[in-house]
Amino acid sequence: MTDLPLPTKRKPLTRREFATLILKQEGRCGCSCGKKLVADRIIDEHLVALDFLGGNALENRSLWDRDCSKAKTAKDLAASAKGKRLRREVGQGPKRKIESRPFSKAYAVESRSPSQWQGAGVSTLSKNHPRYVKRKIGR
Repeated sequence: MTDLPLPTKRKPLTRREFATLILKQEGRCGCSCGKKLVADRIIDEHLVALDFLGGNALENRSLWDRDCSKAKTAKDLAASAKGKRLRREVGQGPKRKIESRPFSKAYAVESRSPSQWQGAGVSTLSKNHPRYVKRKIGR
């Protein structure tokens, strides 16, 4: 699988960038619903989410009302989670390649008659029982 590019980290808006966006949007929500933005309910949204390889440029940002922002974020979460799985940032897969042990030579069970085992006081649950004793076949 090819390596997928990683998204950039989120950078906060400066006061100047915030003011530029407010003037550009004329104090209205960026989702085109027409709501007037209230100071304590403004959310800075990326139009193309960072997980979808959008950038922090001012052209990719917009100021949204909190309710509109929640709706957009809910849509983006599933696709964002899939991108993280594809980039192997999350999941239950191994973090490193697991190497298998090499196969050794074939094993054979030592053959003894049941009378030899009974006289030795060996239980069928013992590791000395013929079902459990293994020896390598020499070649």
